[in-house]
Amino acid sequence: MIQLFVVKFCMLIILLGITTISYGNNQESSLSKSASEDWLALSDSAQKRIVRDNVNALDSFAQAMPIVGGDTESMWAADTVHTMAQRVREWQQSFMKNMADIYQMQSYISYGMAYFNAIIGLPHDTTKLCNFVLKDMLASSDSLHQTIIADEYKNFKTWNVLRFESILNMQLFNTLNGMNNQPTYTDPDLGYSVKCEMIIDSLINKGQLTDKEIFQASCFLESTSFFKMIVPLILLFDGSSGFVVKNKDYITEAALYFDARANLVFDYYYDGKEMQYLTDKEFEDYMLKATRYKADLLRIATKELLAMKEKRK
Repeated sequence: MIQLFVVKFCMLIILLGITTISYGNNQESSLSKSASEDWLALSDSAQKRIVRDNVNALDSFAQAMPIVGGDTESMWAADTVHTMAQRVREWQQSFMKNMADIYQMQSYISYGMAYFNAIIGLPHDTTKLCNFVLKDMLASSDSLHQTIIADEYKNFKTWNVLRFESILNMQLFNTLNGMNNQPTYTDPDLGYSVKCEMIIDSLINKGQLTDKEIFQASCFLESTSFFKMIVPLILLFDGSSGFVVKNKDYITEAALYFDARANLVFDYYYDGKEMQYLTDKEFEDYMLKATRYKADLLRIATKELLAMKEKRK
């Protein structure tokens, strides 16, 4: 089992190395030159609601980690996330700054979950490999975050890499846990967020889309990447098909909502089909609804995580 895990672990390292390609070739895009961030196409009230719902849901999930894991690293990660959440709630930063902090919070959560072995049951020596991967990915996210700070949050390309890498970090926890407990385990969606990040990077480099169109495309792909990460995580915590049975209609509704827009980006990128972008009002409505879906799914994940401890007593 160990040998098979190591082989798959090495394959993961190759995959994760791909995430640094566009970051290492991070030339400035036109989005970084717009100090007013007009291309966001989001009202101030919408920006605050999006940030508030994201940060509250992530902070609640993080605070559940020490209750379940009981490890000092999980406690440290939860405290770090809470400190960041408090700063974001003060709303003294721009929308891009706040969202970069939120993406970094996701990376700290993935690191904290790496130390859940006492609850989820990661066996023998492979646990150390899981810790190593997620610790290394957290260091990568920290580096990205520091670069974004140095660029005064104006370099969209680096911000975009952090956005998708933070989702990959959370997905890695589920994947590595599966590999530990079942040598033949595979996650067909593991590379999805990496693919989405590289598509947006390519669209920026081609220079055929407006700043507003690129930002919309990035948001569409981020939403569906998040969905493909959070649902398997909930299923891991739930430990049965109960969640799917009870929430089948809601899951289907969210999946269709996210996929409808993401598929338009894929059709444009791979097949050259015309892409219908949203008006400012339509995009704001999309973002608010997408955020509500994501926050709801995070709250369900928090509930299932806490219930997991009760089931194992």
